[in-house]
Amino acid sequence: MVKSPPKKQDQSEQEPQTTPDPPLSSTIPAPAKRRRSTNNWRWITRAYLSVLMIILTLVALWQVRDLWPSLMLSALLAFLLNTPVTWVKQLTKCSHQLASTIVFTLFITAVIVPLIIFGPAITAQLQSLLDAYSNLETFIIENLGVSVTLADNIVLDFTSISNAMTLVTDGFIPPNTFWQLIQATWQTIFWLILILATTFYLLRDWSLLREWFFAQILPAYRSDARRLYQDITLIWQAYLIGQLMLMTAIGVLTTLGLLAVGLPRAVAIGIMAGVLDLIPSAGPAVAMVVGTIVAFFQGSTLIDISNGWFSLLVLTIFVIIQTLENVWLRPRIIGYQLRLHPAVVFAAVMISLTLFSILLTLLIVPLIGTALVLGRYARARLFNLPPWPEDEEPVMVELDPPPLGRVAYPDH
Repeated sequence: MVKSPPKKQDQSEQEPQTTPDPPLSSTIPAPAKRRRSTNNWRWITRAYLSVLMIILTLVALWQVRDLWPSLMLSALLAFLLNTPVTWVKQLTKCSHQLASTIVFTLFITAVIVPLIIFGPAITAQLQSLLDAYSNLETFIIENLGVSVTLADNIVLDFTSISNAMTLVTDGFIPPNTFWQLIQATWQTIFWLILILATTFYLLRDWSLLREWFFAQILPAYRSDARRLYQDITLIWQAYLIGQLMLMTAIGVLTTLGLLAVGLPRAVAIGIMAGVLDLIPSAGPAVAMVVGTIVAFFQGSTLIDISNGWFSLLVLTIFVIIQTLENVWLRPRIIGYQLRLHPAVVFAAVMISLTLFSILLTLLIVPLIGTALVLGRYARARLFNLPPWPEDEEPVMVELDPPPLGRVAYPDH
C-alpha cells in the first residue's frame, strides 16, 4: 500500500511568519541640527553694555544720595522689628503680613503716645528753662565776667549771648528765621513719613524682596548667595546684641554715677543715656546736656556744693563715662560679638566720627564685618578655594602601624 504524501496545510493553519522589527534608529527621526544663532552679541558688545549699565547705576545712585541715609535707617528699623514679628507669628499662628502690621502699629504707638503724654510737660520745662536763663546769666557774669578770652583773637562775649537769649525769651523771631523754621519742620515731617512708610513695606514684604533678589542671580551661584545672606544676617544680629549690651552698660553706669552724687531724677536720666547711646556722639551729648541742666537748676541732694560747680561735676561724670565707653567698652563688647579686634572697632568708630556722618558711625562696624564676609568669598573664588572650608569632608590620613610588640604612646 502506497502512502499518500502529506497534505499541505492551508495558509491559515500555517504558523504566522514574524517579520523582524525595524531598528530603533530607523523609527526615531534624527534630531535636526541646530543652527548656530547669528543673533548672539559679540564679547565687545557685551563688555560695552556692561560698563554702560554700571555707569548708569552709579549715576542713579549718586543722584538719590540724599535718600540713602533714610533708606538705611528704614532697613535697620525693619531688621530690628523682624524679631518681634517672628515672635507674634509663633504665638498667634497668623500670617506674616498680619504680624508685621501688628508689630508696626505697636511700634508707632510706643513712639507717638509718649510724645502726646509728655509733650506738654516738656514744653513747660523748656519754658521754665528760658525763664530761668537770667539766673544762669547772673552766675556766668559773677563768676567769669562779661567776656572771657579763649585765645589771642577769640573772645566769648556774654553780652551778645544775653541779647540773643532775650529775643528768644520775649518771643520775637525774625521773619527770615520764621520761614526757615517752617521749611525745616516740613522737611522733617516728610523724611519721617518716608522712613516710616519704607520701614513698613520692608517689614511686610521682605521675604518677597529677598526671593526676587535671589531669582535674579544665576542658578549656579544661587546657593552661594543664600549662604552669604545667612552669614551677613548673623553678623548684623551679633552687632545688635552687642549694641544692646553696650546700651545697658552705659545706662547702669550713668545711673550709678548720678545717684552717687545726688542728682535728682538720676534713674530717668540714666535710662535716657542708655537709650540715646544708640546714636553715636549726638545721643550721649543730649543726655549730657540734660543732666548738666538739671544739676544746675536743682542742685545735689547729697553734696553741699553750689549748683554751678555741681553741674561741672555732673558734666565730668558724663565725660568720664563716654571716654570709658569709646576707648574700652565699645571696642571690647562689639569686637567680641563680631569677632573683630578691639583696635579695629575703635579706629573705625573714631575715623567715621571725624570724617563721616553719625549714621555711618552707627553702621560702620557691621559694614566692616559684611565686607570681610564678601571679601573672603571673593578670595576663595579667585583662587579656586572652597568658600566655606567647614563644609569640606575631613581628609583621613593613614598612619603606618607601629612595629609588632611595641606600643606607640602619644607625645606629652
